[in-house]
Amino acid sequence: MEVIKIDNKVSNRICMSLAIVCSIILSSAIVTSAADVTPTYNVTIEASPIVGGVRAGNSYVYNITVNNTGNTIGNYAIDVTDSDITNFTGSVLGDTIMEINNESSAVTALTVSAKTGVTVGTVDITTVNVTSVENPIYTNSTQVRTTVNITKHGFGNNK
Repeated sequence: MEVIKIDNKVSNRICMSLAIVCSIILSSAIVTSAADVTPTYNVTIEASPIVGGVRAGNSYVYNITVNNTGNTIGNYAIDVTDSDITNFTGSVLGDTIMEINNESSAVTALTVSAKTGVTVGTVDITTVNVTSVENPIYTNSTQVRTTVNITKHGFGNNK
C-alpha cells in the first residue's frame, strides 16, 4: 500500500466535497416518525372452546380473546347476538369495551344460559362481534354453539 501525501488545500477540498455529498444524501432521505404512520385498528377474535354443552337451567362459560393486530393502542366494542332467545336467555359478556395495546390481546368471559325446562338437543348459536371504536371499518366476529345435553353434569365448564 502506497501512502500519498496531500497538502492542506487538497485535504480541505476533499472534506468539503464529502460534506456536500453527505448533505445531499441526508436531505433526500425519507424520514418517518411514529406520528407519520397512519394508525390501523385491525382486530381478530377467537372463542375457546367453540362448542359447549349445558343442562337446562344452567350456564356455560366461554373465553373470548380479542387480538389487536393493528399498529396502535385501540378501544374495541364487543356485542353478542343469539340465534335462540326463546330457549336461552340473552348471552352476557364480562366486558363490552376493551382497551388493547397494539400486537396484544385481552380476554373476557361469555356466559350462555339455557332456560329451565328446555328440551334436550336445543341449540343456541351465539355470534360475538368486535369493532374498533376509533375506526369501525375494523371489525370481526366468531361463533360458539351451545347445546342442551342429557348428561347429569353436562360437559365442558358447565356451571
